[in-house]
Amino acid sequence: MNIVIVENEPKIARLLVDCIEKSNQQFRVLAICTSIQSTIQFIQECPEQIDMYFMDVHLNDGLCFEIFKQIKIEVPVVFCTSFDLYMLEAFKSNGIDYILKPFSQEDIELAFKKVQMLAGHTQEVPIPLPPTSAESQSQPNDTFLLVQMRGKTYPVPIRDIAIVSLENDIVQLYTQKKEKYALFKPLDDIEKVLDANCFFRINRQMIVNRASVVSIQPCLNRKVTVNLSVPFASQIIVSRLKVSAFVKWLENRPVAVEYR
Repeated sequence: MNIVIVENEPKIARLLVDCIEKSNQQFRVLAICTSIQSTIQFIQECPEQIDMYFMDVHLNDGLCFEIFKQIKIEVPVVFCTSFDLYMLEAFKSNGIDYILKPFSQEDIELAFKKVQMLAGHTQEVPIPLPPTSAESQSQPNDTFLLVQMRGKTYPVPIRDIAIVSLENDIVQLYTQKKEKYALFKPLDDIEKVLDANCFFRINRQMIVNRASVVSIQPCLNRKVTVNLSVPFASQIIVSRLKVSAFVKWLENRPVAVEYR
């Protein structure tokens, strides 16, 4: 694995190199960049494949997020910083982990474990698991989404998702076990990952899992409301233009339809 360190503090950069080399002798640090411009220049000129970045937020010429605005980075990034206020922005920038300084060898090794788990992806994690039901088999190779809670990243199996909802500009994921997590990824991107046989986007703000649908009932303006097996703070409404497609989608599994 080829790694680039973006860090303007020499002692921290050296410590990162030591931790990386201790983690695996096959890991190779290609370069240590100290600024936005030097990082961009190295990436553009590097003849080798870069597999991962360790990146501080505060660099010599500004915040590291400017790098992502000027150049496309598609491999995992581990952010190492002294400040926790940039966490949201970090996870919007291919961040798979957010390590606060001072970090330990264990912190670095845990980051590598996440990369291995990701298997070359940033937010979706294909990991073969034994199927638990006929419905779970419809999703080729059980997959995961990475969610955030209290500064940590957790993989949630897609088959365990009940609802994905956009709330106050943050995507929230609700599980069948009634757990709730933040998911820092656009709803449009999440929709592309989910199996259309199991998940349906009922409106601009919400995607539901068929397994969580208990019943539906008509409401005003030819819309329908959805009752789910997990609690939700507000009424769940299928947009009028999607009602027909939603009902046809539901026909693949028995569901109670209530008429008033």
